[in-house]
Amino acid sequence: MCIRDRNATQSTRLPARSLTLNVRCDAPTTFAMLMHDNRLGTAIANNETDYGLGTDSRNGKIGSFSLNFDPVDASADPFASLFLTGSANGGMAWSTAGPTSMAIGKNSYLGFTDNPANSGPALIQNLSTRLTVNAVIAPTNSLDLSSAIDLDGSGTIEIIYL
Repeated sequence: MCIRDRNATQSTRLPARSLTLNVRCDAPTTFAMLMHDNRLGTAIANNETDYGLGTDSRNGKIGSFSLNFDPVDASADPFASLFLTGSANGGMAWSTAGPTSMAIGKNSYLGFTDNPANSGPALIQNLSTRLTVNAVIAPTNSLDLSSAIDLDGSGTIEIIYL
C-alpha cells in the first residue's frame, strides 16, 4: 500500500489491524488501563482517543490511530464473558459496564468486569484480549511526498492498579 495512492483532499482510513494483549498478575487484582502517545502532537485529530503517526520530512502530520478493545474478544480467568467500563475521573466513578467496544484514552481509565450491572473493574488475574488498530492517513496534498513516509505510530499502555 503506497501513501501516494491515498486521497489527495480527504483523510483515508486504512484497513484495521489486530493485536493481542495479555495481562498476567500474580493474584486477582483490580486494574485499569490508559494509553500514552509516544508521538505526542502528531495526530491529525485532537481528541482523547487518537494518537499520532509521526511527521513527514517537513513536519506535516502523517495521520492518527486509535486502539479499540472489544469485550467479545476478551477472556479472563473463569469468567464466561467480559464487559468494558470506563472512568473519566481517575477511578473515582465508573460508567455502567457494557458489551460494546471502546477506544482506550489518554486520560480516561478503561477496565474489564464480569457483570454488566457492575461499575468498575473486577478482580482479574489473567486477561487476554484482541485490540483493533484503526489508522487514518492525512490528505496527501498536506504531506511532503518527495521522500518516503514511514507510519511511525507508537503508544504505551499503562496498567493502573486500583
